[in-house]
Amino acid sequence: MVDALQKLLFDPKYERNAKTISKMMLEKPEQSEKLFVDWVEYAARNPGLHKILNLPGAELTPFWYYSGDVIVVTFIFSMTSIFIFWRFLNFMRCRISIRSKSKSE
Repeated sequence: MVDALQKLLFDPKYERNAKTISKMMLEKPEQSEKLFVDWVEYAARNPGLHKILNLPGAELTPFWYYSGDVIVVTFIFSMTSIFIFWRFLNFMRCRISIRSKSKSE
């Protein structure tokens, strides 16, 4: 491990590669910060832009936008699971009470 660290820290080949990659990242054609600033400035210069460039969710009804179908299915599944579990507990409680009554007689 020490040899690997020594090689990594002091081998000029790794330093050259790191500098090359750093230079490539700094000079890449489309930097995210610049792209963000350009889009914000573009939106500020064009006030009606939101009417032309609609987001995919802009035309959805609130039910679909807030995933109402998923919420309804999850709610139904949860209520059904709770009901089945409750019925199972009642069934088991009745069986235990019947058993205890038959043993006591």
